[in-house]
Amino acid sequence: MKFKKLSSVLLSVGIACSMLSIGSVPAFAYSSAVSARIPGLDSSHSVESNIWMANINQFSTQSFQVSAYYHGANPGNASWIKTAWNVSATGAGVSIGGVSGSTGGNSFSGSWTNTNAYTSSWSGTYKISGIAVTGNGSNTASVLVSGSTASASASVFRIY
Repeated sequence: MKFKKLSSVLLSVGIACSMLSIGSVPAFAYSSAVSARIPGLDSSHSVESNIWMANINQFSTQSFQVSAYYHGANPGNASWIKTAWNVSATGAGVSIGGVSGSTGGNSFSGSWTNTNAYTSSWSGTYKISGIAVTGNGSNTASVLVSGSTASASASVFRIY
């Protein structure tokens, strides 16, 4: 009888510990947002650069998202708006694959431009091989509005 009680207590404690360890995985992401005013226009006109990278271990498929936003009215849209990004990882024998765009060993980059729009965004996934130690992501948002250009750059740094 004592053995049955002890085994059920140990089983309950084991299940509780398992549930706690599963629930302790951080749910945040690495992100940054930076804005810049557009010269020659009033202060309500700006361009915003955003980057987001998932907080997952290096052996999983990685996710990222970048965007550029034009904030302003009159005009409500930019002549063109562009988001240009670079993602990299450093470590022992690190290479990045599984992406579309320009890859160069431990990094990849790309860009997307929209015309007569207020936003330009891109999201994707990639895989890291080797032993990654750190990761970096940067995004530059550029815009042309009423003959004026401006840009803003956001970046993130992470440890795997």
